[in-house]
Order: sequence, then structure tokens, then C-alpha cells
Amino acid sequence: MSMRGRGEIELEKILIAKGYKKEILQRNPHLVDYLAKIAMEKKEIPTFTEVLGDELKYADRFNVIYPVGDPIFIHAFSLDSKSSPSAHQRKYYAIEPEVPSKQLIEAVEEAFAIESGNYEPPEDPEEKKALINKILDKILIPVNRERGFYRVRKGRVEVSVKDLEYIRYYMLREKIGVSLLEPLLRDPYIEDISCPGAGCIYIVHKIFGPSETNICFKDSEELNRFIIRLSERIGKPVSRARPIVDAVLPDGSRINIVYGEDVSLRGSNFTIRKFAREPASVTQLIRWGTLSPEIAAYLWMALREQMNVFICGETASGKTTTLNAIAAFIPPEYKIISIEDTAEVNLPHENWVRELTRDTGSQESSVSMFDLLRAALRQRPNYIIVGEIRGREGNIAFQAMQSVSWHTPVMVRHNGGVEIRAIGDLVDSFFKDGEEGVKRVTGLEVLTITRSLRVGFAEVGSVIRHRYRGKLYRIRLSDGSYVDVTGSHSLMAYNPLVGVYEAKPAELYKGDWLLTASLSTGDDNESLGNAEAPGYMCGLA
Repeated sequence: MSMRGRGEIELEKILIAKGYKKEILQRNPHLVDYLAKIAMEKKEIPTFTEVLGDELKYADRFNVIYPVGDPIFIHAFSLDSKSSPSAHQRKYYAIEPEVPSKQLIEAVEEAFAIESGNYEPPEDPEEKKALINKILDKILIPVNRERGFYRVRKGRVEVSVKDLEYIRYYMLREKIGVSLLEPLLRDPYIEDISCPGAGCIYIVHKIFGPSETNICFKDSEELNRFIIRLSERIGKPVSRARPIVDAVLPDGSRINIVYGEDVSLRGSNFTIRKFAREPASVTQLIRWGTLSPEIAAYLWMALREQMNVFICGETASGKTTTLNAIAAFIPPEYKIISIEDTAEVNLPHENWVRELTRDTGSQESSVSMFDLLRAALRQRPNYIIVGEIRGREGNIAFQAMQSVSWHTPVMVRHNGGVEIRAIGDLVDSFFKDGEEGVKRVTGLEVLTITRSLRVGFAEVGSVIRHRYRGKLYRIRLSDGSYVDVTGSHSLMAYNPLVGVYEAKPAELYKGDWLLTASLSTGDDNESLGNAEAPGYMCGLA
């Protein structure tokens, strides 16, 4: 940076007082130009800070600049709202090197295309970055003068010293980065990035909240070109035949794209959900108030005892963050399989199988969450983590948790005493032989989860036993227990030749695995029912 006039010297003093370091200003002349423009407009010079403190969350007004990796800086500030004097608009401006002229870009792209044909393109991003820098070093000739026009001579382009770093940044941003979204994806303080259509992009900032950015698409054509190019780069191309895409960006962020005006009245749009590279810990969740120490301890015990856990909540409520945090409670030696549409689960375990669905638009080649869940049950995992349960995959999940036999124990409190009894024996105790129907009972309580989501005893209002006049099946299991079901009852079974399948009792074979409250091998499955023999089904109400 050249500080020659009195004005430049005064500006340097002001910037140093505001926290800017000389070496930062010298490396980034575009930052100096941006600040000089603010000074010329008689506006307040923003304060420079390396790290944003939590105290800024509660500030009514703010005006700061912070780095997100050379040569990008972020200017976050508040403005008085025109519609509401008491409110403040939040602005988020990315400060980047100036985009080189179109003629210069075209000349460099031409020379780059010629030279890059001599190399095999690498897959690793770091190797790709090194190759791009190597090619640029070869094709760019730095000169100490501004040029009015640019052309390729013998595969090389003369570039002014001022434009040299700008063109290098631009080429890296376009070739291995995400174009104009690069500043947003580099910023660790951003949670969500939203483009509702042509116009400016909006973000949700961890410190400053929802803010409007200075990164914009001037029209729908520019937005569509960007979306098509981005979707092709991440391997999930959008089209009018396939206008909705969910994918993962190279940095692990999740992106949802909606393409075209026929499915979105305002035109194409996209949303990006960013995730921290290092998952939050349970202690952090407690510090943030997401979990109380008691709830965290309860989840620890539940996972240690291999209980089923559902994490439910509205959009952006912290479900994935909580899942990644409490997954650390799973013993490190356990085998874990995660099944997701887009990769969000991040576990520290070594014995972790990570599986993703595949949507090709063809039923034959697509792999659904249901397919992966069935396959996971064949691998005998200690834990299956399902990213989202929204359809048929719920059949297996709930079947595994809710299938119980006559022998399933329940804890009851009756006549002042507490005991554990088989559910079938408990119900049968209220009926005479051959009797069926509904009986009201009093003074009987069972241990359950109450409507207030507390574990406690709840009163049983009635017990039910009815005569089933069809065929009743008794499925004997290798541990000596058995399950009585009707012929129409759906079971989830596993056979090494078939895999996991939904079956009626008559379709089971000796040696199949039956998915119940716990997995047991059925070495002696046998149907004992017949059309004439009556059976009884029982339950609590």
C-alpha cells in the first residue's frame, strides 16, 4: 500500500486506531480502497476484529469488519430502518478483490484452456488448487503498466502487477470454489444462506441474525446459469424434468435447489444449511441451554442401554446438532450405521458405516432410505441412525420397537404392590377360561411414558381379550419364548437368501430371523394354529 498524500497518512492513522494491522492493509489493497471510499462518504470507519465476541449479539448497533481468509473480509453493520425508527436493518457486505475486466478474463481463460490440456486433472481439491496456481504462474506475465487490451501470445498473457493477484483469486474461486458464494461459505459465523430468487442473497448470522448481503443476481437468467453450473459441479444436475435437488457441497454444507418458474412462481431459488466442521459437544449444548444436565444424563443412560431415541423438532431447531453431540455417548466399540439423504451425521466412531440414498429418477437404479435400512439390518449393527424417517422406512423402525409377545414383561402396581408380569398373563388374570370381551378395572397401573413425557405409572382403564376365529400362529424362538399372532399380522423377518422382508406368519421359514423387541434367531419356527381352533388376543386400554 502506498501512503503518499496527507489524506492517505491520516487515513492510515485512523485505520491503525480502529484495529487494522499494517501488514493486513499492505497485503489487501482492495480493503484499503473500500475503507477509503467509506471515509470519503463521511461515514464511520468500521472497527476491525479478528474474532466476533458474544457481546455483539446483544448490541443494538454494530459496525465491524472481520477476516474470513485472505483476501476476503466481511463488513457487518446496522442501519436505521426507514419503516420503523426503533428497528435496525442488518447488512452484510463481502469485501473481495475487484473482478477483472471481461476482456482480461477471456484472454486468461483461453490461455488456461490451452495449457491445462497438458495435465491430467486431479481429484483432490488441494492438488487441483496447486495445479491451477502452477498453470497461472506459467501463463501470466506480470508487467508494471496498465494495459488497455489483452490477448494471448504464444500461450501467455501480460497482466499488470495490480491485476495479478485479482485474476489469481478469481480463477481459483471459479475453478475450485463456488463462485460468488465463496465469501459466504468461508464465513464460519453463517448458519443459513438463502436465495429466494433474482436479487440479493440473505443469510442467518450466528452473531447478527438475519441479514441482507451485497451478493446479488441481476436477473433470473444469471441465477439459472449459476444454479445449472453449480448443480453439475456437485454431481446433481437440475433440469425441468428434475427441478428439485438435495445435495452436499464440497465443504459439507447441505443445499436444496428448486429450478424453474413452473415449480416456483418467483423463479429458481436455493437454500444452503452450513454445519460446523467440529460437532458441538454435550457440554456446549448444556451451556447454550439446549439440554439441561439432567436430560443429558438421561440420554447418556438411554444410549448406554441401547434404547431407541427419537430427536424431533421444527426446522432449524438443532436436531442434527443434538444428534451429533449425543452420539458421542454410544460406546466406541459399537458398530454404527447411519442412513441419510444428505450427509449431516458426524461421528467420532471408527466402526461407523455411512450410507446415503441415491436418486437417479429411475426406480431401477435409485436406492431409497427404505432399501438402505433393510440392508443395514443384515449387517448386525449395534445402532442404526436414520437421518429422517418420513415414509416406508418407518414401518421397520416402529415394527422393531413395538413388536411384543405374550411374554413381554410390564411393571404393574396393584393393591399397593409393584411387580413385573407378562402382559398376556396380566390380561388373562381378569378373565375366566373361554371368556372374552372388555373389562373395566380399577387400582391397576402400569409403568409408561405419560402425556407430559414423564416416566411414571398410569392407570389402566380396561383390559381386552377377544376370541379370534381365524388361524392363530405360534412362532417359537430359539431362546424358548414364542409369539402368538393372527394370520393377517405383518412381521418383519430376515432370511439370508432373501434379506429383510415383510411377511405374514405363514410365509416364515425355519431359520429365519424375526424382528421383535430384541432380535432372536428362530431355529424352530412352527405354526400351531388351524381354522377350527379358537385363539385369544389380548391387550391393555
